[in-house]
Amino acid sequence: MPTATIARARMGAISAAVSQGGSPRLALSAVLGGLAVASIGLQGFYSSTRWEPLALGLLLVLVAVAISGTIVLSRAGAMAVAGLGLLAAWSALSATWAESVGRAWTATNRLALYAVLLMLALAVLRTVATARVALAVLGAGVVAVGLYVVGRMLEGSGPEMFVAFRLHDPLGYINAQAALFLMALWIVLAYAESARAHWQRGAALAGGVLLGDLTVLTQSRAALPVFVISAAVVMLVLPGRVRRGWMLVFVALGVAAALPPLLDVYGERTPTGAEFPSLDVVRRAGAATVISALGAGIAWAAASSARVRAATHLDSRLMGRASIAVTALVVLTLIVRLGSPVDEVTSRWDAFTSLNPGEESQARFTSADGYRYDLWRIALNQFEDRPLRGVGSGNYVSTYHRERRTNEDVQQPHSLELQTLGELGIVGALCLAMFLGGTYAGAVRWRQAVRGGVSPLDVPVAALGVFTVWLVHTSVDWLHMIPGVTAAALVAAAVLTARRHDGAPPPARQRLLVPVVTLLAAVAIASSLGRHYGATVYRDRAEAKLATDAPAALADARRSLALNEHDIASYVLVAATQAREGRYADARATLVAATAQEPYNHLPWALLGDLATRRGDPRQARRDYDRARILNPRLQPTGSGPAG
Repeated sequence: MPTATIARARMGAISAAVSQGGSPRLALSAVLGGLAVASIGLQGFYSSTRWEPLALGLLLVLVAVAISGTIVLSRAGAMAVAGLGLLAAWSALSATWAESVGRAWTATNRLALYAVLLMLALAVLRTVATARVALAVLGAGVVAVGLYVVGRMLEGSGPEMFVAFRLHDPLGYINAQAALFLMALWIVLAYAESARAHWQRGAALAGGVLLGDLTVLTQSRAALPVFVISAAVVMLVLPGRVRRGWMLVFVALGVAAALPPLLDVYGERTPTGAEFPSLDVVRRAGAATVISALGAGIAWAAASSARVRAATHLDSRLMGRASIAVTALVVLTLIVRLGSPVDEVTSRWDAFTSLNPGEESQARFTSADGYRYDLWRIALNQFEDRPLRGVGSGNYVSTYHRERRTNEDVQQPHSLELQTLGELGIVGALCLAMFLGGTYAGAVRWRQAVRGGVSPLDVPVAALGVFTVWLVHTSVDWLHMIPGVTAAALVAAAVLTARRHDGAPPPARQRLLVPVVTLLAAVAIASSLGRHYGATVYRDRAEAKLATDAPAALADARRSLALNEHDIASYVLVAATQAREGRYADARATLVAATAQEPYNHLPWALLGDLATRRGDPRQARRDYDRARILNPRLQPTGSGPAG
């Protein structure tokens, strides 16, 4: 047989395996589902030195899949990935008007990663089997992390996992950890709802209660509304409401049973200056988590068995009325407990607009205190000033320090929608709406398939719950800037919107258009990612060498600037090495060049003031500090210069 014929046959076999759910596709599904889990020990891949190499690797896999000609998109999937792709393109274009090109570049690369990940997931997760593998790896992985946390709480090293008496480790960001727990909760609840064996349902629900208990330990203010809204969306969109409603009641009762010892951890804060909660309190919380999870799991397994036996005697309408009665009882209890709903809403609004972080409150989990009102106000101001195009991707900080009313030093407005409006204007908001609209259109398609009896219920319940948790949570936070957490949402979006494999070849237009567009985009993305990543690596090397080998640090910092001339941190490193060598004029010139890269940034001016102070030039220092305070009226003295 000719070599060319053999090669074509092998390529055909590979394409068939990929398109029909063979082992390569299942392996890729597991990898995609495991990205969020793997990120937990790496701070969610937040650092660009972690997510940029990941993006390059995923891009390489995507190109291989595109060349095989197996990418087939549904309308919902095409809409979702086009929305993300256009958002990345508009973000790149915004560098032409943004004050900080460097920040726009970083934000664009992150959006490109998301578009690549979604496209690859759409190509891979086209069967129920692959979707289940991805979701199962994600859910089981986070449950395993939860068991690890509880184990440490019981073993004795649990207090070290708390910061400000809130569960902080192992991910390293409290709210993101809460979001991952809630995402995984929906995956295990989907299994608890649909598993055949009663013991499997009970075990899954026990895992859900465990994750719910750990979410309480994070004291994330968004957790409760996020879970309630995600539950409402899943109940509204997908059938099977009666059983799901009862299941949610069991979860709520299980978490409620453990609440007193769980809340004691945060409530243990005292003015004595203790850094961590006490070992006894943490152990009691861990024990309560285990007991409540096991109790709720056993109860759900028994209830599921009883429901099956009673199904021939009880009409489903009666079960529905019973679940409505239980829900009404819960709502009535809340009204009695909270008092007048109008007064409660008014009180929460006053707390929200008071710009009080509320760290002394004993009820942080349900409080509305904080500083988000100020963050959102500034984002809306940016949108009002530039409604069409915004201030530029990643450039929220360009006006934040001048307009803020608190001393909080943040980089984003803690809201996906408001950040998009402020930074990318109406055009960016429309691209985001396209992505979100495509995802939820896919969820509606699943509902029709489930009602028609051609699709299972567990997959859409899990995927819709995961994505909605992410969306609602990042609407009041910045999870969209944490690639590891967002990866879970994108996998769920792909499950909801991927075209189900039906054995038919891709349409002729897609066979040509998708590979060509993918390859062209891949070239641009790889060039951008590679250059930016190289600059970051050189900058990190320079920072590591600064204290011991200034000449080598200077060489690496200059290499970084050669690849990315917009990086303020590299300018600061160059100035620091020059100052260490006593080259005052050169260090000052470097920092002045940095001010041109980010005119809004107070840091170079503050460092210029520090440099002049060390030089013994108080007049120049005062002029530099005054300029820094104009850009940041709440600026606190740094006390150190580039040589520090």
